[in-house]
Amino acid sequence: MKTMTEETFGPVLPIMAVRDEEEAVALANDSRYGLTASVWTRDRKAAGRIARALEAGSVTVNDHMYSFGEPKAIWGGVKQTSVGRSHGPYGLLNLVAPKFIGADFRRTKEQFWWFPYPAEKMEAVGKSLALIYGPGRGTN
Repeated sequence: MKTMTEETFGPVLPIMAVRDEEEAVALANDSRYGLTASVWTRDRKAAGRIARALEAGSVTVNDHMYSFGEPKAIWGGVKQTSVGRSHGPYGLLNLVAPKFIGADFRRTKEQFWWFPYPAEKMEAVGKSLALIYGPGRGTN
């Protein structure tokens, strides 16, 4: 049914009987869209399990839609629903263009991490790893 797979932006509440939790999750995820989902149950473990399995940008348990009014709740969808995020730190990152600029003004002709790696350098790295992580680590 279209009402089960399309973004209707309601007031629609489609209800469908399912055999079990796995079928419910499979049917809920059988859509090109994934903005929000809600899980309704008294079982806390089932709520967490189902919420993690749902392919949606926001999942609420025993409630729906309050997340858009919550400034810390990251808002945005998955699949073919929306682009980017609003609210929270990810929403803020959509408003900026982070950029890394690396500069090296030293007058050396090579850096420690540049290829080729001489045998003595590889030996020093291996010994350092063994020192940090214990015997046998960092060696072949």
